[in-house]
Amino acid sequence: MAQQLPQPIGIKPIEIDSFSVYLRWSIPNSHGLSTEQLTKLSFEFKTTDNRLNTECVLEEPIHEYKARLSGLAADTRYRIMVRSKLRGSGDQVLTSKWSNRIEFETKPAEFVMITDDKELSMASLRHRLKGVTDENRKLKLRIEQLESELTDQSVKHDTPAHWKWDYAKITKWITRIQDGAFKVHEDKLLHNLKEEGITGKDLSMVNELNLKSWGIVNFTHRKILMRYLEKLTADDPKEDIAIEYNADIAKEIDVSSPPAPSQIAAVPEDEEVDAKAEEEERQRANDEKQADVEDAKPSSETAETLKTEEEPAKEEKKAEERQRANDEKQDDANKSKQADVEDAKPSSETAETLKTEEEPAKEEKKASEKAQEETKQAENVFDYKLSQSVEQLLESAKEKPKSWKYKDGMLSVNVIKASNVDNLDESDGAGGASDPYCELVLKGNYKAETTQIIWDNANPEWNEKFQLFVDNAKDDVLKITLYDHDRFKWDEKVGQVQIPIITILGANGYVKKEYPVVGSKTGCKLQLEMKYW
Repeated sequence: MAQQLPQPIGIKPIEIDSFSVYLRWSIPNSHGLSTEQLTKLSFEFKTTDNRLNTECVLEEPIHEYKARLSGLAADTRYRIMVRSKLRGSGDQVLTSKWSNRIEFETKPAEFVMITDDKELSMASLRHRLKGVTDENRKLKLRIEQLESELTDQSVKHDTPAHWKWDYAKITKWITRIQDGAFKVHEDKLLHNLKEEGITGKDLSMVNELNLKSWGIVNFTHRKILMRYLEKLTADDPKEDIAIEYNADIAKEIDVSSPPAPSQIAAVPEDEEVDAKAEEEERQRANDEKQADVEDAKPSSETAETLKTEEEPAKEEKKAEERQRANDEKQDDANKSKQADVEDAKPSSETAETLKTEEEPAKEEKKASEKAQEETKQAENVFDYKLSQSVEQLLESAKEKPKSWKYKDGMLSVNVIKASNVDNLDESDGAGGASDPYCELVLKGNYKAETTQIIWDNANPEWNEKFQLFVDNAKDDVLKITLYDHDRFKWDEKVGQVQIPIITILGANGYVKKEYPVVGSKTGCKLQLEMKYW
């Protein structure tokens, strides 16, 4: 059911002169409007014969309103009605019922002839004062506009769109990755992200240990999600956390005696658990790397080890001979040990010994190639590599040309600039221009996104980036409407650009071009950069 706006009541003419009337009215206390809606509320006036029609906007959220209605004819009876207006989403406009009719009559026009010098001087000063007052009012409005523009630029300039995300929006983005592969973690993510106060601005600092503490314990899932996070935050400005070192703290520490137990601060249990988990994770990674080093480390016994893998009986015999040499220190054992050492040395005798073995020459060649490969791996042992199965899973997570998921996607939009924007502020003079801004609407997104207002510019440049959620890329259409902002009346629509999301997928997921603004009378164009993923 559509919202019913409050009908203006208590309309009274306070002051009436020859060409204007000063009116006062109010709305019921039980109006049911929010503060934001009251700020946007306007009022429309018209005469009963429909000869005059105008409206006014009062930006203060109050219950009693005053305004002067000018441009009336002298010595004329008027019958006027008033109603409330409120602009909704899109082009929707809500209105109330017309108020009861009020009647008043303007005063006859008076022509006054001033001949006294003092009166003439006073009249001239009053006229000049009125001009200065009007100019002062315009300058104040301009200062407010410039301050507002400066504030918007300081907040929005070069700020990534995902910095505005809260924990709920971050969770929604994560659960859409890989066709909902992370949906099982949704409850844990919502709880942990909210508890830690994570926002979109923190995503560039996230590592795998953080993901594990959030509930994503699966190794492959953490690797995939880190790839997406790195891609999302690739253009984030880097912010260094400045920590000032205080040398006086070290001077106050008495190292001659250990601190008393009462002076040792208790570490919270949850911090101990987190520190222990981090230490175990680091130890596990070091153990894996050390194991890889030992496995890949080349030695003089490589050829012998390869032979023993194929001839376990012979190796067992040599082991017994070495044991006897250590225990009994017999000459025969020493000879056997010397023979083993000579077998391990890279010499011509080694080649002769290998030839006498039953191992075919082909197997020897393969063993040599394998040893060389292990040597290469040992040289790069500190380059951490994933297993082949994990690499295949990660490779499948990469974007492939012309292979898209149509539901629950993401669309990055960069509104770059517009050219030749229609001048809808012609009342400001021939040298003026519109105050343009863009509104982005997409079905799957939470709300409409807007760029900042560029004041008095026919060729505005925004370079503002937005991250939008897409419900279904086959059906959804991105609508970007170009408006001219007006401070004291409704913003005027310049035109609109409509882009089916499927056309971006047809261009391999990336488009950067100028689009004609439909509805523009001056050939206005809007330059956009869009990427689907």
